[in-house]
Amino acid sequence: MTAPGRREKLEKSAGKSSARYVGQMASSAASNPPGHWRFMISYKQLEAKEVASKLAYELTGNKHDVWLDVHMRDQCVDAMEEAVQNSDAFVCILTPSYFESEFCLNELKWALKYEKPIISCYPSDQNVGAILKAAPDAVAFITSIDSKKVDISN
Repeated sequence: MTAPGRREKLEKSAGKSSARYVGQMASSAASNPPGHWRFMISYKQLEAKEVASKLAYELTGNKHDVWLDVHMRDQCVDAMEEAVQNSDAFVCILTPSYFESEFCLNELKWALKYEKPIISCYPSDQNVGAILKAAPDAVAFITSIDSKKVDISN
């Protein structure tokens, strides 16, 4: 699937609406330029760094439209929260240790707090049912979101 095709499917999943973005543009004091992103990708680095990088490119074809920590100068906790708040949609890549990461859990909680459309996905070689069983109560809402299988094998 081409990058635009995948982007359209994910945007449709996210329920993209121009009204949702009013007042959500980043200030000039953003931690990382450009300060507003179409997608913020949350993932466990040890398990999904390559998938996250490929997905970031597939979503838009432009790494500047996607907040991915490895592309950011400032990766502190405040910058992560700012990324969730200033993104149009939140993408989480579920892997076995995702729910063991304090950073991933915080990002998911912020997505709920800032009422972001949440796109849940998982690598094609993972058992998403087993992963979701590990979701703590604070983020148990994730089990009600239809997770999409991601196969970025080339």
